[in-house]
Amino acid sequence: MQAGEWDRVVDEVGPRLYRYFKYKGCGDEAADLTQETFIRLVRVRDKFDSSRGPVVAFALGIALNVWRESRRQNHREHEPIEAANEIVIDSGLQERLERMNEASRLREVVTHLPLVQQDVLYFYFDEEMTTRAIGEALDMPEGTVKSHLHRAKETLRTLLEKKEWI
Repeated sequence: MQAGEWDRVVDEVGPRLYRYFKYKGCGDEAADLTQETFIRLVRVRDKFDSSRGPVVAFALGIALNVWRESRRQNHREHEPIEAANEIVIDSGLQERLERMNEASRLREVVTHLPLVQQDVLYFYFDEEMTTRAIGEALDMPEGTVKSHLHRAKETLRTLLEKKEWI
């Protein structure tokens, strides 16, 4: 990776890594974990193969390992938190608050899924990654990613119907 390419990667991937760690409930640690991910990305940059997927998938795969190690070292579970949402007061405030409330309830239900399904959902919906790119990030075949995605959606549907949140 050339110097100019590295600047582009930092600009493109940095906010996404930070958002991922915030999603995983890292709070104040998110910046440190993002920095650690970039350090590791620099160390293994020669292993990146663009034919296997985008650099963001490669970086998010490293981020997942950084998060797992952080969790093990801290001997605690991170608590998922809501993404920061700016509220602008105007005529549509009530509608936005209702959507935020629904999103909060959905995030709470997602925490009941296995971690791998949580990650697949996050990468697919929040990061808008393809199943192929998710497979690259999680080091699993694309078919396995599709299975996790399908199971996660079915489980969410069942949990939401049980709690009458639909």
